[in-house]
Amino acid sequence: MGQRDRPVGLEFYHTLDSLSSQLTDKVEYRLLLGHAYRAVGRLDEAMAQYNEITWLDPSYATAYSRGARIFQTQGRLAEAVGEYQMAVQLRPDSLFYHARLADTYWQGGLFDEALAEAEEAVRLEQEKAVYHVLLGKTYQALGRLPEAVGEFGGGTAGAECGVVLPPPCRCLSLGRSRRGGHRRLRANAGVGPRQEDGYSASTGAALILSRFAMKHRV
Repeated sequence: MGQRDRPVGLEFYHTLDSLSSQLTDKVEYRLLLGHAYRAVGRLDEAMAQYNEITWLDPSYATAYSRGARIFQTQGRLAEAVGEYQMAVQLRPDSLFYHARLADTYWQGGLFDEALAEAEEAVRLEQEKAVYHVLLGKTYQALGRLPEAVGEFGGGTAGAECGVVLPPPCRCLSLGRSRRGGHRRLRANAGVGPRQEDGYSASTGAALILSRFAMKHRV
């Protein structure tokens, strides 16, 4: 979180705090409060708000997604997978949740699982280049290069999203968690995906998905 974001987050937090007695929708209030905490880097407190939402309303998919984004930011991919899985179960029609879950699987080296989610995202939305890039980089990681090239459209989709593709890697495997996700990460090769010029396909796709989330508030 950049320094310039902190004053805005603090102002947002104090505004919410002053309105807390007037807000009757506890779920919406906690969602906004969680956003404010996250904006000032108080991630544990933000996570507490999202957890409280899932206690108040276990079917509120957005809270699981927001929590997953915090875990993903912290590199806690096992927990992030579990939260995104809950979001997908609650909103199977959400291409964004499928794409986020696919990207998290990809970061953990679980390319077969990533493939299933990326394919579903593309099935739900075939016009967005970013989802074809996500599917293409997963095919590429699995060594299915002709299919990867097909998804990149001869490089058109990748160029549109500004993504540089790394080679396949053997990086992580994950154990199952209480939410049907994955709990333990253990290194298989000790290295993650190689980045070229400091910018990987995973990073690029994640940034684009984040911008999509901010625009559509998911």
